[in-house]
Amino acid sequence: MNIIKTDRLVIRPVEQGDVKAIHVYAGDKNIDMMMFLPNETLEETENFVKFATLEWAKEEPNDREYVVLLDGEIIGASNLEKCENRNGYEIGWIIRQDKRGKGFASEAAKALMAYAFYELKADFVQAHCDSRNAASEGVMKKLGMTLIDGTGTRTYEKTGVTSGEYLYAISKVEYICSEFVKRSQDILKDNLKGIYLHGSSVMGCFNPAKSDIDLIVVTEDEMSDDTKRRYMDMIMEMNSYGPKKGIEMSVVRRKDCDPFIYPTPFDLHFSVAQIKWYTENPEDYIDKMKGTDADLAAHFTIIRKRGKCLYGLPIEQVFGEVPKADYFDSIWEDIADAKDDIKDNPMYIILNLTRVLAYKKEEIVLSKKEGGQWGLDNLPEEYHKLINTALREYEENSEVEYDMKCAESYAEYMLREISQQ
Repeated sequence: MNIIKTDRLVIRPVEQGDVKAIHVYAGDKNIDMMMFLPNETLEETENFVKFATLEWAKEEPNDREYVVLLDGEIIGASNLEKCENRNGYEIGWIIRQDKRGKGFASEAAKALMAYAFYELKADFVQAHCDSRNAASEGVMKKLGMTLIDGTGTRTYEKTGVTSGEYLYAISKVEYICSEFVKRSQDILKDNLKGIYLHGSSVMGCFNPAKSDIDLIVVTEDEMSDDTKRRYMDMIMEMNSYGPKKGIEMSVVRRKDCDPFIYPTPFDLHFSVAQIKWYTENPEDYIDKMKGTDADLAAHFTIIRKRGKCLYGLPIEQVFGEVPKADYFDSIWEDIADAKDDIKDNPMYIILNLTRVLAYKKEEIVLSKKEGGQWGLDNLPEEYHKLINTALREYEENSEVEYDMKCAESYAEYMLREISQQ
């Protein structure tokens, strides 16, 4: 099996040196089908689990067992096992105790189910659980599986997935970027000079609930209005497949990238904020969605330092140096009204303030996550709880409550520090 990537997880076959996959039984309770205990030795695990048997040998990997990784750390396991008499697979999964309740089980199971249908050409996928295992049953229902046998151990089954379900099972970023490149080539042809990914997708902190997919498209010449219409229709379709915050994209001409112009001209822009406008009046949108955008200074800077070329000319052949003053002016625009904006969007403002101050003090370009960590390392302790709360919301989609009095004090302090540097 090839490695499967979802928005948050990597799923790959078990390899030598991985933590041991253990089938767990505790009397008649059948607690979980599989358990990973990464911090225990095999002996400690067997002492912890009353009845345990090794599912695979130390020496040989088992090609039916898979590990589930989050940020490179094994947090669980899953398996696909071919059914003997029918063209189908049994699927099982387990997520480590401290990582449960965050949707990782259904995300991993959905990806393996899609793999079984689309790559292994299965006619069905089954899963089993004890009737007292409400969490596993919840995952099965979330996957759209149907209860076919409720006596004793319950059996759920699904007989196929739609292309849309398959899309949502795999990495939206990976899929959308691949499709975006193909369709851009079809529409723009020789006028397309490059497509570049920036933002959280390349900075190691993409969160499907909080992040958008940030793209810069570079052309040689301006598109005709007819081409813009076709291109926008494509983007609208791709955006419907994307994460909650969708796609943010700008089309710029190569001549405006090097030497850099500030504020930077653009020929077309899209984000989810413009969906209503384009849907209701596409002709007006095509006519008016062009001009200059100060934000492009920040986007180009990230592309030069950490971006990814998805198609076309190498980054260094397209994007010229962005003057430090232009970059700072661009990121300052995001937080200039922080004292008011922090009331409506505390997570965004708290983390953005840290990365703006980090740049002002040290000239380092950071993601929101990295900015938060920089703040914990460099800012007064009285603000650490506030920053940790913002990081928890950003990374884990947790429901959090902010101390707004502290948040307003923080905004004033940070703006003062940024202005004084």
